[in-house]
Parts: sequence; structure tokens; C-alpha cells
Amino acid sequence: MQRTLAFAVILTLGYVPAGQAAGALLASALRAADRFDPAGERTERQVRMLGEGAAVKLKLATGEKLEGVIGGIDSDAFDLVTVPDRVRHRVAYPAVSELKFARTRYRAGGRPDATEAGRVAAGLVGRHVAVAVAGRSTYRGHVQRAAAEHLVLQLDRAGTPLEIAYADIEELGPNLSRTAKAGLWTTGVVVGLTILLTVMEVAEEPDI
Repeated sequence: MQRTLAFAVILTLGYVPAGQAAGALLASALRAADRFDPAGERTERQVRMLGEGAAVKLKLATGEKLEGVIGGIDSDAFDLVTVPDRVRHRVAYPAVSELKFARTRYRAGGRPDATEAGRVAAGLVGRHVAVAVAGRSTYRGHVQRAAAEHLVLQLDRAGTPLEIAYADIEELGPNLSRTAKAGLWTTGVVVGLTILLTVMEVAEEPDI
């Protein structure tokens, strides 16, 4: 059995090259930097960019989770109207440890909405996505930044980040990177081989 597990570990380590993890490491670094927000400045920027009426999910520093719609926005706090009870909460920016737009996918459907596309992009910073642009191709990469009128995408096969205007986006949403797909494939292979080798070892053991 130990030989089986050792073989599985060697296969896993040997299959995925270190270079394939670059995109995942970038995304991890972006998310880690984004979470460091003791003064609430990042949260305030997110709230102002999403705007009143945006449906969001947030986690407070206390661990409490809330979901609702952004109401009034001030310099030190914002209002969150929770669903489905419609209770208005006053939330200080530093009290928020994580805030996400409730939607993770955007489709124009023939009626482009730059505001909605920008809201979705803000929640996808640091993640690997696919972006379909009107009249052009579909781009894949990690969202580096969500600005006021465009997102900055670090393409999978290019060194220069690409700026894509929200008004030009047809579709936007999470997409499995090559590293993630390779990881899933490898995991499946390792699990399958481990089960197969274990069964073979058991079958070879002499009867007592």
C-alpha cells in the first residue's frame, strides 16, 4: 500500500510543471493583497464602484455574513438592506473583511450594460475569467484591476495587460485556467491509479 501511495505522489508532482502555476500564484497574490484593508479604503472603493442598488454578499470582521442591496453611501459607512427581511443595516467600511457582487457572470444579450459589467468585473479581481468582446475574440486571463470604465486583463499568453471597456463586453465570467484543468485531470488519474493498484495488491495477497 505504501508503494501505491508513493507512486501516486510522484505522479502528481511530476505531471504539473512549476511554470503552469504562474497564473494561479498571481491570482493568489492579488487576492491576498486585496484582503489587507484595515482602514476600509478598499471596501469603500468597491461600494462606490458598485453603487446604490447593487446586490452584494459581504462578510464582517466578526465572521457574520450578510446579503442584500447597497443603500445610501457615505464617507465612513454605507447602508445595506438585507434580503428577504428588508432590514436596513449601517455598515462601517473597516468592519467588512470581504465584499462581493452577488453575480459572477454577465451577459449583454444584445443590450450592453457597462454598469452591470463593471460590477461583475469588480467581484472577479484576481480570478481567471473569459471575456467575450463585441466584434472581437474571447480573451482569457486573470483580472488584475477593475477601473471605472474598463477592466485590466493579464492574458494567459501575453506579457502586456489588456484593457477592455465594459461597454464592449458581451460576456464575462469565471473560467478554469490551464493549471486548474491540469490539476483536476491529474487528481482524477491519481485517484484512479491508486484504486487500481490497491485492488491489484489485495488480489495478489495469499489467502490465510
